[in-house]
Amino acid sequence: MADDPIDVFVSSTCYDLIDLRSALHAHLKAQQFIVRFSDAIDSDFEVPGTVDSIATCLSNVSASRAVVCVMDRRYGPKLPAEYGGVSATHAEVLEAKRLNKPVFIFVRNRAWDEYNGTLKTDPALPTKWVEPGAGDQSIERRRLWTDFMDQLAKLPGHAPGSNWCDVFRDATELAPMVVKRLIHKFPEYAGTLAMRHDRMVRMTYMHATHCNSWVGGKFRNLGLGSALEIRHGVCAGIAHAPGTKDLAAKALGGLLEGELTRSDVHPEVYDLRAWPDQALKLFCEYRNRFGDRYRIEVPIGWRRDGYFIDSPEELYVRHGDQWHRP
Repeated sequence: MADDPIDVFVSSTCYDLIDLRSALHAHLKAQQFIVRFSDAIDSDFEVPGTVDSIATCLSNVSASRAVVCVMDRRYGPKLPAEYGGVSATHAEVLEAKRLNKPVFIFVRNRAWDEYNGTLKTDPALPTKWVEPGAGDQSIERRRLWTDFMDQLAKLPGHAPGSNWCDVFRDATELAPMVVKRLIHKFPEYAGTLAMRHDRMVRMTYMHATHCNSWVGGKFRNLGLGSALEIRHGVCAGIAHAPGTKDLAAKALGGLLEGELTRSDVHPEVYDLRAWPDQALKLFCEYRNRFGDRYRIEVPIGWRRDGYFIDSPEELYVRHGDQWHRP
């Protein structure tokens, strides 16, 4: 269902990325994702107890909706032939590909630089970050790591020359990158995330007066947090559905909690004379500091003494390129 949390399997080498995996796990859990980490005690990773650890990982790949692959300096030990003789991370990505799961790839900046330099030239050349060392085993691991990166670049949806991966410096950069990619792939979850109590910013319309050609009032920020990139004005539309077209709008940088779209004693006047035969609404569109976008719409009615506020205001949240009721 659209409101269900996104179920994510995170694939990477473990022992060299303990801190990074822990930070990413905590961030995704805080954002209400279902997260499958094989090495996290409080993860949603399922351990049936009847199969080996690699088969368990692959079954968790199958149960997830998406796979996040984090590439850094290590390839990982090769698995037995029954798993293709590749590393665990490599096997997990191949399983995701077989099942047509979306795979999102994130590469440490130091590894990315060496991949596009030394390793593409010749993996036998010495490196400072990716599988460093001069022996045959180090050279072989660099070849395997480079081949794996080449395969990642060719996964479905990663067209040649496209931005097929995100490059990060540390865990602080990585975590929001992962959330951004997941929300872009599953925009229906953006509404669920935006309605969390610690993210929600709520504007409301405070009606003051009306006549036969305009209505007057102000939008107020009830909290929590600042409302940013505000646009408010008049749109065409009927009750219980997003407005079809913005007819007139004013821009406002932002409002702190409790602040109004007009700070003096006078109401904001919304002149409606230009659209006498249309169903109209007032609207206020804005975002919070996380980038979640909201829209308040206020249906306007008509009677013999003029325009009036017809029914309760409506709240919409942006999902991809459309507005939806939460």
